Amino acid sequence: MKLLQKLISFSNNNLKWKLILLSTLLMNTVDAIFTIKLIGNAREFLEANPIMSYVLGISLPLFVFIKGILVPYFITIIYDNLEAKLSKVASVILFSSYMFVMYSWICILT
Repeated sequence: MKLLQKLISFSNNNLKWKLILLSTLLMNTVDAIFTIKLIGNAREFLEANPIMSYVLGISLPLFVFIKGILVPYFITIIYDNLEAKLSKVASVILFSSYMFVMYSWICILT
């Protein structure tokens, strides 16, 4: 909850980075929902990420924990350290990765 409060506060301080990280968080949530509905239950598709595929094979609750707790936790760490260049690079890489994931879901579902 603290992460959302930080990301949606409307100060101009780091607004561009807040939008990037908030969008990444939203895309992570959408990806988790699609994965659970289409892969977790029915196994109609395969998880493209080999690490998350392994986790999903072990336990659906563990998958949900990682997507729902760990990813937002790491986004919080990135946000709290935005003055570091590495955090900005990580933000762009995460955002770009999730944009590709969203594009993949659109291709699969249409």
